Amino acid sequence: MEKELFLNAVTKMELDIKESYRKQAKVYPCYVNRASEIGHPCERFLFFQRTEYEKKSLPSVELMQIFAGGRLIEELCETELKQAGYKLIEGQRPYKDDRYQLSGHIDGKIEIDGALYPIEIKGINQHDFESLSNVNDFLKSGKSWLMKYPAQLLIYEYLTEAPAGIMYIKSKSMAGFKAIPIFLYDHLDYVESLLKKAERINEAVKTKTKPPQIPYTDNICGYCDFLTTCLPDKEGIELNFQDDPTLEKMLIRYDELKPSKSEYDKIDKELSRIFKGQDRLVIGNYIITGQMIDKKAYEIPEDIQRQYEKNKPYWKKTIKAIGKE
Repeated sequence: MEKELFLNAVTKMELDIKESYRKQAKVYPCYVNRASEIGHPCERFLFFQRTEYEKKSLPSVELMQIFAGGRLIEELCETELKQAGYKLIEGQRPYKDDRYQLSGHIDGKIEIDGALYPIEIKGINQHDFESLSNVNDFLKSGKSWLMKYPAQLLIYEYLTEAPAGIMYIKSKSMAGFKAIPIFLYDHLDYVESLLKKAERINEAVKTKTKPPQIPYTDNICGYCDFLTTCLPDKEGIELNFQDDPTLEKMLIRYDELKPSKSEYDKIDKELSRIFKGQDRLVIGNYIITGQMIDKKAYEIPEDIQRQYEKNKPYWKKTIKAIGKE
């Protein structure tokens, strides 16, 4: 096969794989409070999950790939445990509390000294992995996806009447692991707050009353699947929504081209020009933020400073697909 034909075939293969992921993306109805989500810091998000799930953004191709990788990480962790003489049982067994309309499927239970304890397995990026050692580390991260993890395990401990559980986390890049014990009775106040939250969500769903918005933060609102459903109310949150199909197509292509440096750099330069001075802009499924960066870390004579363009302040943009970690 000629070189050009082979290159085209490989490009088609990449596109076919992405299209396969895209076809698998689905949004499922949610009729109860999920243990995996109850730790989310925004009650409005939890309300929308119950009442307007059909408006939830479809998972992006990149997020579908992360989900697939997460399943492989879970299999690897189970293999590690098995090789060390531990066996997971009751994997994906459902549990439910009717009073709080709260349910979940545990990753499994593990036997230690004759007793069974719930275990949750999570793949974590290396930077976050290094910073996580206890419940407070997750909660103070400010990242909605990390804040949910200890809540999920504690709810499983509550639902299974277990005094403790294990958060088994693995670095996605370095493959290191941590087994973090979490004791139910050390966090009863937090568990009670989660149950009260579930009650508030149940009442909000019953009365069709949207909970108030929380103050906007990039690590919560910027990653929310209901961003375009929530923000049009403009309750104190200033985001600039623009309907620009041409620019939206450019953003989609920009996201797809990250592995292809030459074309990516070309579009990146053009988007930098367009978005200079703009912050909290929403176009389609993308949120663009920015800030002025002053690279002068120390004082140098002005005549020398003029020789170095890199020392001048510049506008730094950030483009992120809504719902992606």
